[in-house]
Amino acid sequence: METSKQGFLKNEDHIEIRFLSGTAVQVAHFHIWQDNAAWLALINRAKNKDFDQGRAVALDQAAVEKVKAAPAQCPSCGGVITTVVLRGMDSIKCEYCGFVIRL
Repeated sequence: METSKQGFLKNEDHIEIRFLSGTAVQVAHFHIWQDNAAWLALINRAKNKDFDQGRAVALDQAAVEKVKAAPAQCPSCGGVITTVVLRGMDSIKCEYCGFVIRL
């Protein structure tokens, strides 16, 4: 990665990123509207997988089982449940008949 100041008054921040050989794009040039040092720091954090350290939160096993046990079919009308069940949801509504299914 290489940062530079360009433009007539050298007030435009640019970052040029060179990728490993064998990739579809070898060089990417970005004209950014913020301080290039801040962008360089963020790119380095992503490259070092620093964002992943604080991202993972241990899941409550009961919540995981609740999501796994969600029905695929409405008990009232038999319609297929297409709603994505996420952790923390306590009910889903059938899109066909409006029946509320408690999880």
